[in-house]
Amino acid sequence: MAWENAASDPLEVELVYDRVRLLDKSLQFYEGQRHEFFNEPEHLQVLGEVANWLDVRLRVVKLVN
Repeated sequence: MAWENAASDPLEVELVYDRVRLLDKSLQFYEGQRHEFFNEPEHLQVLGEVANWLDVRLRVVKLVN
């Protein structure tokens, strides 16, 4: 997986991700985008995915409480 102009090596990112000891985590790569996801042309897609990720977790918290 070679990405031009990547701020970080995706393989290194995956190694760090795998070492994080959380059960509820996700990793998403956006090919062609750099490190400012909220300022990229596809920022609405990224914001939507972040909002959905949070919404699912907040619903679970609301059900438990």
